[in-house]
Amino acid sequence: MKKLELKNPHFIKAHQEFAQRKKDEGKSHAHITSVANLSKEFLHYLEQNNIVGLATVTRQNIDEYFDYLTHRPNQRRLGTLSSAYINKHREAVLRFMEFVHGVDVGQSPFYIPKQKTDAIPKDILTVDEVQELFKAQDNTINGIRNKAILGILYGCGLRKGELYRLDVLDIDFNKNTLRVKQSKTFTQRDVPIGPAVRKYLEDYLYGVREILAPDHEQQTAFLLNNSGQRMSLHGIQYKIKEISKVSKTQKPITAHRLRHAIATHLTDDFTIEEIAQFLGHSCIDSSQIYTHIKYTELP
Repeated sequence: MKKLELKNPHFIKAHQEFAQRKKDEGKSHAHITSVANLSKEFLHYLEQNNIVGLATVTRQNIDEYFDYLTHRPNQRRLGTLSSAYINKHREAVLRFMEFVHGVDVGQSPFYIPKQKTDAIPKDILTVDEVQELFKAQDNTINGIRNKAILGILYGCGLRKGELYRLDVLDIDFNKNTLRVKQSKTFTQRDVPIGPAVRKYLEDYLYGVREILAPDHEQQTAFLLNNSGQRMSLHGIQYKIKEISKVSKTQKPITAHRLRHAIATHLTDDFTIEEIAQFLGHSCIDSSQIYTHIKYTELP
């Protein structure tokens, strides 16, 4: 629906100003593109239903729009839109209507129910299966580095992009914390490093990384490839596939599934709010240290 064209000059102006507001707020290009395209479809729907003023939009109009979305054909595959994609529309419409009414984020005058999704894989890795992933790695340079990757993605719950951006100075062994300077949610957080994860990181930093980057003072990246350069996102993905190949489990293994695994394994002992903070799902003070979070036992 990206090629939809608006005709109402008031809608066109509001849409342009909304996109500019998101740019001024420092949102990512991906976020701006998403909310701009999806809010444009909402405005196009209003035009097609003879609604000419944004101030006259009612809860009924919005309810009818989302009813339309649940039946709209998916243009990329057979069937209708997924619940996850409808929730993206929900986010865009809420943010746009907040902009229209001049209120803060989260203060939309309209309530839009969230679609239920099956975001968490049903074939989540068990604690035993994660332990086997660590045990399957040998003590070669590659194996030690792979254990550090697993320690960061599972033990610290980082996203793949957060691992990619991680620098050596982001790790503080004095406080047993790891700092994520920029996350998907544009927040900074400090993540606790458990004893087992600390050992994997120390083995890599002092036994492998110094070999990969002899001139280590000139290279800030934590995770290096065999050429001594920051490992790319593609390289990290390749390493995860490499880890998967020696696994005894038939379940798919990805960085995202490792995050799901640690989140699931922590639910027995911690609240959803604590787990959300640990994973960086909520805004937190950049100096906060999660010393109260206990770790699932690692090998």
